[in-house]
Amino acid sequence: LASKPAPTLATIGDYRLAWVRGYAYGKYLPRVREYREIQRREGILPMLEHDRVDFYVDAMTEVDYVIGQSSQPDRFRRTHVVELPMYLAFARSQRGEALRDVFDKRMAELVRSGELKPIFERWKQPYPFDASTKP
Repeated sequence: LASKPAPTLATIGDYRLAWVRGYAYGKYLPRVREYREIQRREGILPMLEHDRVDFYVDAMTEVDYVIGQSSQPDRFRRTHVVELPMYLAFARSQRGEALRDVFDKRMAELVRSGELKPIFERWKQPYPFDASTKP
């Protein structure tokens, strides 16, 4: 809720948090003590409105989607706390290894050619590759 104090990376662990089951944000945020894992994002706004949790933790695009479901989106605020690394995982099998190799090769080509950057811009996502980054 916009009425709550804005969290920071140093203070986020002091609050009651919620995130989608399986994301394990507690591994990446300092001193998390109280949290709920939810099954679906649809229930998060009532949890915030009825003071069952203080903050909902998720990627900005997902937070924007949840806030967009509210009839009163001005009641909510989003706060960027930390940028977390994201990794793709492939099955431990011959097919998974083959897919990984194709993915790694093609990603390097897309970054090098500049073809990938417009996709990130179109979807208003931070571009994670720069001159020093090798995908």
